Amino acid sequence: MKINVLYIFLMLIFLVSPAMLIAQSNDGDDSSDKEPPIEELFFKNPELQIISEEATSNDREAKLRAITRVEKTLKEGKSTDEEFTMALILGRLAGEGTTTLHSERGRIINYFPEVRSQACNALQFVKSDKAKEKAVNILIGVLINDVDPIVKSNAAYALGEIGLNEDNRAVRALAEAVEVQDTLAPNDNFAYVAALAFGKIAESNDGIYEPRAYRSLIRIAQGNYSRVVKNKALEVLEQLKQYSK
Repeated sequence: MKINVLYIFLMLIFLVSPAMLIAQSNDGDDSSDKEPPIEELFFKNPELQIISEEATSNDREAKLRAITRVEKTLKEGKSTDEEFTMALILGRLAGEGTTTLHSERGRIINYFPEVRSQACNALQFVKSDKAKEKAVNILIGVLINDVDPIVKSNAAYALGEIGLNEDNRAVRALAEAVEVQDTLAPNDNFAYVAALAFGKIAESNDGIYEPRAYRSLIRIAQGNYSRVVKNKALEVLEQLKQYSK
């Protein structure tokens, strides 16, 4: 009997299409705000099916092509549901080798920092509020889970471009990433982009009122960074002075 149950379970796994593996629930949404079935979107837009197949393949180049396709279509403008689906696809790609794992004989075969980096960068082009909220969640996750400074830099930059900072979540994630990076391995590129992102988020929200953001900028300005990076942090600190509640 145990063998039969296992057999049925395995058959169900293999019957699930790659496209369905990408579909994720939007936590916190009520039933009136849920996206339509993903297969319905694929039927209406074959480009999504192509993107899905490339994104879920084991080939690095195919994944990069998927990101290029997504970025192009996002810039052209899509419906909210299509855009949200593309954000989900990019979220999967942003975790290639970190939160999205494939292994063979005990070895991870999808550790692709370039894929993660480009996926984070593409998330800045979402336009609808629903897709932006998903993108921010994805990018915060990257800042927490990824260790590659280039990937983290692209995540920070995209957060700045999107500009959402509900409950100071984006700013706190940036500040924590700065603290970790500064302690473990100071990186000029990440520190500069983080400072830039703080400034962008301030512009989008009429200021930043989270103490950790100020501490992070001061930490950069006084830390083991190049003069260009330190000056950028000081510049953003001056920028933040112009805002008041």
